[in-house]
Amino acid sequence: MMDLRKAPVNPIYLPPYTPNIIKGCIKGYNFFQDTQNVPKTCSEELDAAWAMLAELQVHVSRVEDKEMALLSVSLQNNKTTLDKLDSILTVSQYPSQVSIQDIL
Repeated sequence: MMDLRKAPVNPIYLPPYTPNIIKGCIKGYNFFQDTQNVPKTCSEELDAAWAMLAELQVHVSRVEDKEMALLSVSLQNNKTTLDKLDSILTVSQYPSQVSIQDIL
């Protein structure tokens, strides 16, 4: 049995799995940073979609009656979808204030 009191001490010893741990931590940190920016990105995309919907509403108000029914249905579907996405974004930003059941 080796006497540990007389064993040479290497102050810079790193176990062989340390680089893998460091790589895993870096990946985890990068993932956290990416997910932290998701609500902002979604919010920007949602704002752009709302602007596009407003343009579509202006266009719908100018078309002839025969096309009006189809465009109105499409417009309402888009509005409903954006409302749901807006609600989901609210949940992701303030999860303690809104439940998923409120959205669905």
